[in-house]
Amino acid sequence: MQFIGIALGSAAELHTQLLLSKELTYLSEKDVYRLIQALTEIQKMLSGLKLKLRNPDNVANTRNSQLATSN
Repeated sequence: MQFIGIALGSAAELHTQLLLSKELTYLSEKDVYRLIQALTEIQKMLSGLKLKLRNPDNVANTRNSQLATSN
């Protein structure tokens, strides 16, 4: 759980660095937009994983419902 928190903090730091790189014209606005979109998806995945690990019952319920719908 601690590693996920660190990863989320690093993602937030990267977001700031991307905005700065655009302001300082190291990267184009188009490139920064594309990278921030990818970063946002990663942050969503990390947050979802953290939520699932915090409440293991959700993991079991999700797995059971996926098995029920695939049969």
